[in-house]
Amino acid sequence: MGGTPTARHDSMNGCARRLSTCPRITRAMVSQLIPGPTHDRSRTIQTHVIAKDASEKERAATLERADFLEWVVNEEDYKTGLGIQSALASGANTEFVFGRNEPGNQMFHRWVDELIASTPVADPKKRET
Repeated sequence: MGGTPTARHDSMNGCARRLSTCPRITRAMVSQLIPGPTHDRSRTIQTHVIAKDASEKERAATLERADFLEWVVNEEDYKTGLGIQSALASGANTEFVFGRNEPGNQMFHRWVDELIASTPVADPKKRET
């Protein structure tokens, strides 16, 4: 495999220097979800990083994990999401509950709820004239 990541995973080189300052972190993944042109479209960018001084075994494991997670996103996450979008578009459901295995979604929605609850809203009946 050599010491250089494949072109598909070149982003690992740019971030590895930041990880080398924290000895407990040897690898990480950052997922970015970019909104698409319509409400039902988005783009996912996954960046896998590894410590600069990682062994060849650790690099190989990171590339294997990156390939596995790409498969998971394409074959599970996207297919599930598209099915959910289709079901919601039908109007048959009025709400959707996130499962226990998606704490990031739960935390995001909790944060949005708290933000909305803490934002003062003017009473429309008491409008200044």
